[in-house]
Amino acid sequence: IRGRWGETVLRNLLEESGLTEGIDFSIQETIYGETASLRPDVIINLPGDLRLAIDSKASLEEFFKAIEEQDEVKKSEHIQKFVTNLKGRIKDLSSKEYQNHLDKKIPYVVMFIPGESAVRAAFERDTNLYREAQEKKVMLASPATIMPLILLVAHAWKQHKSAENAVKLSMEVSELGNRLKVF
Repeated sequence: IRGRWGETVLRNLLEESGLTEGIDFSIQETIYGETASLRPDVIINLPGDLRLAIDSKASLEEFFKAIEEQDEVKKSEHIQKFVTNLKGRIKDLSSKEYQNHLDKKIPYVVMFIPGESAVRAAFERDTNLYREAQEKKVMLASPATIMPLILLVAHAWKQHKSAENAVKLSMEVSELGNRLKVF
């Protein structure tokens, strides 16, 4: 249920930003590689036929245990386990190399962590976590940090569609001019 919660949060953020499933992004699309098939949680389509994978399978179970824990030592142990789990997920995500199967022009995959306080706790525990992820070509994102990315994608699509419409309009005007000339 918690895994699906992250996917649901991500889908809601995408849709609230004006992106449309099936057009601007796809959910659980299978990518067939040379040796295996992969299934990122979300693939965002970008103008120019670029594609970006987002995975939201960050386990928050240890973080939730830390929140509920009264004993500070045990709370700290749960946070450390959470960070260790994140590092394992980063390593796993990096090894899938989604970007090589989608678009090598975008060298990163985004790992979505659906809780601001969880991200904050992880970064407080391990200040090198973000850099370690980045070295493995994984960008960590929370709801607050993924929103600007999603809004930029939505804006890029609006600009791209406006440019396409301008080209179509120019062609139609040119065709009208040619027809009037013949007339």
